[in-house]
Parts: sequence; structure tokens; C-alpha cells
Amino acid sequence: MKARALHLFRRAKGKKFVRDTAVMQLASLMTVIAYAGTSVMISRHLGNEQVGRWGAARDMYSMVFMTLTAGLLQVSVARYAKAVGAQLRDEAVATLAALLKLFLICSLLVLVVGVAWAPAFAQAQYGDRQVGVIAAILCASGFGEALKSPMVVALRGARAMGDYARFEIGINAVRLVLIAVVVALGFGLMGVMWAFVAHSVVVAVWSLVLFNRLQHSKAAHKPPPLKEILVAVPRASVRSLIGTAYFLSIFKVMHTLIPRLGNVIIPMAGITLAGTFGEGGHFYVAGVAALALRMLCSAVTQTLMPALGLRLGGTDTPFEAMGHLIFKVTLVSGLCVLVVAAISIPVMNVAFHLVWGPDFAEAAEFYPWLALGAVLTAFSVAVEPFYIYSGKMSFALRQNIVLFLVSVTMIVTGAMTYGPKGVAVATGLAPGLAVFHLVYIWWYFHRAAARRVDS
Repeated sequence: MKARALHLFRRAKGKKFVRDTAVMQLASLMTVIAYAGTSVMISRHLGNEQVGRWGAARDMYSMVFMTLTAGLLQVSVARYAKAVGAQLRDEAVATLAALLKLFLICSLLVLVVGVAWAPAFAQAQYGDRQVGVIAAILCASGFGEALKSPMVVALRGARAMGDYARFEIGINAVRLVLIAVVVALGFGLMGVMWAFVAHSVVVAVWSLVLFNRLQHSKAAHKPPPLKEILVAVPRASVRSLIGTAYFLSIFKVMHTLIPRLGNVIIPMAGITLAGTFGEGGHFYVAGVAALALRMLCSAVTQTLMPALGLRLGGTDTPFEAMGHLIFKVTLVSGLCVLVVAAISIPVMNVAFHLVWGPDFAEAAEFYPWLALGAVLTAFSVAVEPFYIYSGKMSFALRQNIVLFLVSVTMIVTGAMTYGPKGVAVATGLAPGLAVFHLVYIWWYFHRAAARRVDS
């Protein structure tokens, strides 16, 4: 038994997909440590009420940004990986140029929407206009994400996971240092906000410098020169990219916005139920802890997307023949996150009190439900790559609109009926709706296998 286990381990270790996933898991672990460190410093520095205000402001920005940009990176990674696998240089340049152009346009729209909507919304729903002002200023951070995007796609699309992992670890360490400086100097909520804006500027500059440096590296798949991409931006066609991305966006919105919706809704429900931003602070801290589990899922998805693209672009393997790989990755991902979640629940019950502080002990009431949401998400990591490579985007759009509306209805109903605890329960159960996609994916590959047998 031991010898067989060792043989399987050595066999898995020799596969690039497994190695890449392990590297991304390490990067996710370091990112989680940085996120947790940032959260602990902010929580102990600001206190529960101010953390609730910060969580509402930041997630107002996140909701606007992710709604307008959801799906762009994932689709670009898939297209770039396929172009690299097929050695289509012009297609690779066109993909990066279209991505940068579309991201810059979306970042401008994010800023306009943030300035026009966030302050008025915060004043109307919270009676606190400053929360909306902070959200509007954070919306300027979108331009940093836009300049970062070509570098992310170039590294992930070429499966340079080691370089990408080091980049992610580095930028998260910079954020941790900036927050530490803010805390050491005694700045309040506005200081935390400006630290995040400064971080976006650092990330943008770092991304451009690193992208340019990749041209002089010995990487197997060097990205096109940055100058060539910038020249192609004005004439880059974004129609096909935006079409595929926004077909995918509802799925992305479900897995990125649904966990954050509670931070925006809970202060509204809290005011209605004679509460304050304090419950939002508990939910925000629990959400940061659950983010660690979601990052385990993200590491698998980030590895699976280019792996499929390079295989499809570089070989004659039809997508219909990859069902076994997709379901194996889905099962392993789900079971791994399930085990980690089960272990983490008693650990976090103690950590919220000792690490974040006694004011945040109530976060333990929310965490098990948010952890459940991460587990259910882990069992659907292959849904996004499946719809991109199978070309079933229009079908996914119709179904995801329904699932998204059901998810939002669940969370709003939970908030109005049971308060913050109802939001946590609904947020945890909502990803379970993705089981519909898993049934469809099974049927798709089952039908494809039957057709191959008949032919």
C-alpha cells in the first residue's frame, strides 16, 4: 500500500499540471498570509465599527469593478494560451492588445459609476456619505488593475506559474507593508484607503517593468514586446473578446460578488434592525478567513485554464475527449477544500478571538457558512473552463442569469428575515446552485462519448 502511494505521488509529481497547481497553491498560501495580516492589522487598528465601514466601502468598489470586468482575464488567458500552443504570434498580440484596451475602458467606466453612484447610495442606505466617498476613490484603483492585466495573461497563458506566483507574492507583500506603515503612523480609515490606492499604483508600475523584463529572459514562451502591444491597442478589435467575456461574466459575478454582497447589505439590514456597521465588521473578517479556501479553488482554475488551452492549441486532441481530466480535477479540488474547511472551523473559532481580537469573536458564527460556500465553489472549478472551450457560452448566460437572481434573492431574503446570520447562511448555500452546471457538463461529455462509440 505504501509503495503504491509512493508510486502515485512520484507519477503525479512528474506532471506539469500537478507541479503548476502546487506552485499556485504555495502562492495562494502566501497571499492568504498577506491578506490575513492586512486584515488583522486593520481590524486591531480601526476597531469593529470602522472595519464594518471599510468592508462596505471596499466591496461597493469591488461590486462595480467586478461587474464591469468579470470574465475578461479568464477569457484572455484561454485565448492567449491557445495562441501560444498553436504558435500564432499575431493572435497573441491581438489578444493582449484587446484586453488592455477593454480593461482601460472598463476602468474609466468604473470610476464614473463609482463617483456618480457610491456617495448617493451610501447616504441613502447607511446615512453615511463618507463610506460612498471612500468607495468612489477606490474606484480609481481600477486603472492599476488594467495595466497589470497583460502581464497576468502573459504569465498564466504561457503556464509560467513560478514567475506568476512570485509576482503575486510580491505585490501582496507590498500591500502588507503599506498597511503596516499606516498603522504605525496612526492614520485612520482614510489612511487605509490611501494605502490601497498607493498599492494599485505600485502594482501598475511593477507590472509594466516586469513585462518588459520578460523580453530579455530565457522563458520558453516570451510575450510580445510591450511596445508592439501598445501600438496595436487603438486598432484592436474587442468585439469577440467582450462577447465571450460577458457571456461568462454572470458566472464570475456569482463567485466573486455573491461572497461580497453581504458587506454591502448587512449595514442596511443592521440599520433596519436597529444595528450598526459592527455586524458588517464581523462578516468582513469572517469573509477574509473564508477567502483562504476560495484561493485554493482559484489556484486550480488558474492552472486548468491554460493547461486545456495549450493542449487544444498544440495537439489534435478534441475537447470532447477531456471529460475525464475535467471531472478528476473537480473531484480532487472539492475534496481537498472540504478537508481543509473541516479542519479550519475549530481553528478559526479560536483565531478570531486571539488574533483579530475579542471584538471580532462573533465572526465565528459566520465563518462555517462562508466556508461551506468555498467548498461548494471548489466542486465547480471546472465549470468556467468548460464553457469557454466548449463554446456553450450562450447557454451558460441564460442559466447563470437565473441562478444569479436566485442567489441575490436568497441573500436579500435572509438579510430581511434573519439579519446578518441569514446573509451568511444564504451566501454559503448560493454556490450550491452550480450543481446544475455539473449535471449539464456530465451530460455533455456522456453524449460526446456515446457519439464517438457510434462512429
